[in-house]
Amino acid sequence: MRRYNMLTAALLLLGGCTAKEVLITEPVSLDLKIEQVKGSKIVFTVTPGNPDACYAVSVRPANMAEYDMPDREMALYLLSIGADTFRNRKQGGAYEGSFADMWCFRGTRTHRATHLDSDTDHRLLVFQVNPSTQTLIGDVIGLTVRTKPVQMRELSFSYKLNGHVLTITPSDPELPYYWDYDRESRVYDNYNWPYGYFYSLVDMYDQYGFVDKVYSQGPEDYDFSGDWLKDGENYLLTAGACEDGEITSRVSALTLLYKDGKLEIIGESLYPREEI
Repeated sequence: MRRYNMLTAALLLLGGCTAKEVLITEPVSLDLKIEQVKGSKIVFTVTPGNPDACYAVSVRPANMAEYDMPDREMALYLLSIGADTFRNRKQGGAYEGSFADMWCFRGTRTHRATHLDSDTDHRLLVFQVNPSTQTLIGDVIGLTVRTKPVQMRELSFSYKLNGHVLTITPSDPELPYYWDYDRESRVYDNYNWPYGYFYSLVDMYDQYGFVDKVYSQGPEDYDFSGDWLKDGENYLLTAGACEDGEITSRVSALTLLYKDGKLEIIGESLYPREEI
C-alpha cells in the first residue's frame, strides 16, 4: 500500500467487541433500516428489541434460485445450510467457535453488503435465531432493495518506469481514478484476485467517508524508493476509474518485479476480463 494511505488504513481497521453469551429464546422485535444504496452496495442497520438476542442477515440477488422463495421458507433454507456448514467444520476440526460466532449478530449493528450487481433487485432478510438449537424464532423481516445503475467509463492506463519512479498516465485526464499496490502474494492470499483487492480498498475509504480524498486525476508519479520492497518479490499495482465510491471502469493490474534493487514492469492484466 502506498505510504500516505498505510497509517490511515491501519487505524480504520482497528475495532471489534465481544458479545455477552446470553441465550434468548423468546421472539423479539427486529427493526430494519436502509441507510444507503449504491451501485454495488447496500448499507442497512438492524436493531433488535433485546440486545442479547441472536439474529442473522442475508442479502440475495434476483438471479439466485432461492430469491423467489417466501421469506420464511428462504430463512429456513439458509439456516439449514448454515447449520450443515457449522456441523461439518466442527467435525473436521476446522472451526473452534460457536454457531453464534459463525453466523449470528447481537445488538444494533450496521451491515454493509458489498460486491453486489448494479441495477439489480436484492432481497434483504433479517431473522432471529436460537443458536443452541440452530432454529428460527419468530417472524422473518424481508425487504426488496434495488441497487443503483453504475455508468461505466472507458479508461485505460499507460505506465513508464524511470528507475524507482513510476509514471501513471490515464487515457482520460479528466476522469477521477484510484490506484494502489501491494505484494502479489498478499493480494491473492487475502483477496483472491486483483479486482477484489482494489474493490476492498475503494470500499474501505468509501465506508469512512473520504474516498474522494484518495482519488487521482491526470498523470501521477510515484517514487518507490521510500518504500520497503522485498527483493525477488512481485508487486501488483491496481488502478481504475472511480466515482462516488464505485468502480466505474475495468481495473488495470500492473505486475512489477523488484530484484537486486531494481524495478521492472512484467506485464498488465485487466479485470474483469470481459469488455465493459
